[in-house]
Amino acid sequence: MAPVWEFMTGDEVWSSPVISEGVVFIGSDDHRLYAIDAADGAVRWNFETGASIFSTPAVSGDLVVVGSDDGRVYAVERASGNLAWQFEAGAGVWSSAAIDAGVAYIGCENSKLYALDLLAGEPIWTADTEDRIRSSPTVAGGAVFVGNNDGHLYVVAAETGEVVAKIPTDGSVRSSAALADDTLVFGSLDGRVFALSAFNGEVLWIAETNGPVESSPAIADGVVFFGSRDGTLAARTLHDGTELWSFPIGDEVRSSPAVCGGIVTVGCMDGRVIAFDATTGIERWSFHTGGRVYSSPAVSGGMVFVGSTDGRVLALGAEA
Repeated sequence: MAPVWEFMTGDEVWSSPVISEGVVFIGSDDHRLYAIDAADGAVRWNFETGASIFSTPAVSGDLVVVGSDDGRVYAVERASGNLAWQFEAGAGVWSSAAIDAGVAYIGCENSKLYALDLLAGEPIWTADTEDRIRSSPTVAGGAVFVGNNDGHLYVVAAETGEVVAKIPTDGSVRSSAALADDTLVFGSLDGRVFALSAFNGEVLWIAETNGPVESSPAIADGVVFFGSRDGTLAARTLHDGTELWSFPIGDEVRSSPAVCGGIVTVGCMDGRVIAFDATTGIERWSFHTGGRVYSSPAVSGGMVFVGSTDGRVLALGAEA
């Protein structure tokens, strides 16, 4: 299997791609945010920050918002790559922004969750937590849900920034919550996956794995897909957590799965990008990159886009 195209950045790629209107937006450890044509891999522009970009870009309207390990949140114009604004967060920003109703919510290594005005970059409020935030926020029902290294999923009022609840686990929460049918699903480094009611935080079910769960779940057609550092990718029912299938990949899964057209695609620490039948869990194809795959694939237009620590951004045929 050969890539449809590949683009070499100047360093490892941990950031995950986001595709919008035929453009792939992705960050690199070379300090740059790239806009790459999804059809042919040609670079439209790049924007340089002061340190590595682990954060995944968020696109809204004319802006692309991304955090950098230089301690800033940047908004750049999606068409030109010119700086629209930057916000001094005070420490590295590994979290990725969630944008809702003109507000960008993003976590920081200094334990703060920020709500920033999308157009001006000015802080609306700041919520203090107990430890670093590497999880990316999820916004639903007037609340912001975000994981924390202190072992909790925080529930924060979207309007005021008040911490209204903390859902405990026994490990750091770096997984980001997925939402469907008023159910939130997230993983913990304690090896468990939790499903909660988005209304009241009630725990609906818990699934055990044999390794830390850093991967963020994906939900499609009433099924939850997630990876574990025990080397498996699993599918469970959203309703009650019944296991449908589990595939032993053989190495840690820190990438988050993407589901499209009945295919689940995920990256693995052995350097592979692997596609599975979403219903049966049977492997459909795999592609070896030259490095580890922390990056989470994105699927669009019949192609899978993903980054690797070999420095490449790759476009692969989704049906290969």
